[in-house]
Amino acid sequence: MFFADVTASVLKQARAEGLTRDYDLQITRLHDGKVFHAAEEHSARTPLEITFGKNAPEMFAKYFKSAPILSGADTFKLYDTYGFPLDMTEMLARGYGISVNTVRFEELMEAQRARSKAAQKKEIITVSEVDDDQLRAEFVGYTRKQNVTVSECHYTLEDGGKRARLWFTPTPFYAEMGGQVGDTGELTTVSGKIIKITNTVRVGAHSIAHLTADVDLLADFTKGPVKASVDFWRRSWIEAHHSATHILHWALRKVLGDTARQKGSYVGPDRLRFDFSSIEAMKPEEISEVERLVNEKIAANDKVAPQECKYAEVKGDANIMQFFGDKYGETVRVVSIGDYSRELCAGTHVASTADIGAFHIIHEGAIAAGVRRIEAICGTDLILPRLIDQAKKQEQQFAELVKRKPDLEEPKYPSLENFKALIAEFKAEVPAWAFEAAVQVLGLEARVFLQRVWIDLKEHKEQLKKIEAKIRDWEKEQAKHRQAELQRALTVSVPAWLGEAVTVSGVPFLAKNLGDTDSAILPLAVGELKKHWQGVAVLATVSGGKVALIASVAPEFTKQIQAGKIIQQIAPIVGGKGGGRPDLAQGGGTNPADLDRALAVARELLG
Repeated sequence: MFFADVTASVLKQARAEGLTRDYDLQITRLHDGKVFHAAEEHSARTPLEITFGKNAPEMFAKYFKSAPILSGADTFKLYDTYGFPLDMTEMLARGYGISVNTVRFEELMEAQRARSKAAQKKEIITVSEVDDDQLRAEFVGYTRKQNVTVSECHYTLEDGGKRARLWFTPTPFYAEMGGQVGDTGELTTVSGKIIKITNTVRVGAHSIAHLTADVDLLADFTKGPVKASVDFWRRSWIEAHHSATHILHWALRKVLGDTARQKGSYVGPDRLRFDFSSIEAMKPEEISEVERLVNEKIAANDKVAPQECKYAEVKGDANIMQFFGDKYGETVRVVSIGDYSRELCAGTHVASTADIGAFHIIHEGAIAAGVRRIEAICGTDLILPRLIDQAKKQEQQFAELVKRKPDLEEPKYPSLENFKALIAEFKAEVPAWAFEAAVQVLGLEARVFLQRVWIDLKEHKEQLKKIEAKIRDWEKEQAKHRQAELQRALTVSVPAWLGEAVTVSGVPFLAKNLGDTDSAILPLAVGELKKHWQGVAVLATVSGGKVALIASVAPEFTKQIQAGKIIQQIAPIVGGKGGGRPDLAQGGGTNPADLDRALAVARELLG
């Protein structure tokens, strides 16, 4: 019943964090440690499985079965990595009959708090020279990104003078906020020198700091008019991922229901990351449906319309997604996409959904109790290289399968075949412009084509799994037939070998090179030999430049000589190694030229 107690603890924690609705909608009652959903009864799934996935019991068992006391380090990892509160860990530990080192856990927690406090203190010291009211920055980057003339140029040094923070207004650089990364770009000074901006962060309520390592150009920065330009392509990729995040949120709620609420996000030029509330892993068909819905909205070329308004006018509006843990000012920005997505968001976005290009989910998994994460990429520039890599890997996989069964016929998919023809035009290392050129070749139907390729690649992957399974079954049948044929041959040949046996130090001994044949014959030959003869046998095969060895010693002779020791002595002679039991051992090597000498040494070991 302790799993039922755990669920009660989860619900208690959820209510404390304001998540009551999410959990109560999905976990409605407990009975004998089993969890029942509102819609259907799940068979014997524990709260641990529901919260952390079906493999959770095995994953967590390694912590609770490893020692009589759970270490403070493991307890801290369960809290810091998986979101397990200490009381829940102690409850689970009791279920396994062990205790928890809470003293060490508290030490590690205190160390973490100290690190966090030190980081905050360092930040305060870094910006202490800045007067937030004096250095107010007007952000104009929603509409102006290039060659913006800036004024009121100041800077503060940090990191021992190796880096600096630049302060100016207006600025086209978006400061890191709300999950969206800060802009990068460059400043052009009055003398034509270029200052690289490596990141942009918000400081206080109104100031924006622009980070640079070009401290040797700071004198030029303060001399006269400076032109500021955002890295245009990087910003475009960020905007594509940000708008896609909004559509993803809508699609998740459509597929999973209203309990799929945003819990965090990352929006960068390379990918997006979206955390949402859910106590169950998404099914493959649900992931595919979410991906399909997002791409459908992208293809619809819906308008993305930001609008500024008074927060008091939209506060509590159920039609606008807003996060009550966030702090909003008097004026807010409502970003509407089509007629299906409306969110309060200060980030930058594309003008229309078609600008996103394409959307592809690359991962879905749990990150904490009741929280899951989707990672995805947008745009042909990012997706095309990934698809090319996947297609190449699948081609290599099929080539390996053909080696095992040459008469295989590869599944054919129209768009995938066209895509492979496109891949053939590329070399191993493809510059970025080549991918862009490829998209140009695909024309206006590029998005539809790539979406079809994704589907084909997924279907192709599933077909390859089925083909491999069939090959395994075929190989087992072939092995059975081959074994039967070898066994029939051995019943004829083995009796003839007995004439080659000799007696060494009172022990019957047979050493024989069976030549170029399947090494699978060796254990069969030993088994057939034992039907007619008892003694010490050392047999070998040579195939494809490799030597296979087997040694068999009848039980009455294992006190004088052991099979494992024979193989250990002779395998190195043929460039290999091996070993085994006193009555049976195997080995091999890669030097067939010395096989006769190895067999002679086996005889010498008898004395």
